[in-house]
Amino acid sequence: MTKSDLMRKMHRAGLRLDDAALAAQVAVNAMTAERNVIICRIRSVMSVRQVATILGLSKTHVARLSHEANGDGTAPAHNLHATVDG
Repeated sequence: MTKSDLMRKMHRAGLRLDDAALAAQVAVNAMTAERNVIICRIRSVMSVRQVATILGLSKTHVARLSHEANGDGTAPAHNLHATVDG
């Protein structure tokens, strides 16, 4: 079920369209967070390739989630702004 499907169902149930959109986004975020936790749990007993195949995700995405959960990998890059001397 996509965010649009959720939004339509909530709108038909009586929510205003903007409230339905917000509720759908909250639901999608919650489902994604739960999925990521599950990925990290099963990643401890299965390979990246196996998890990606089962869940229909890319190996890169599964590996990135595993590394973030373990604290491995590189930190996100900071935005660097040029300074102007007065």
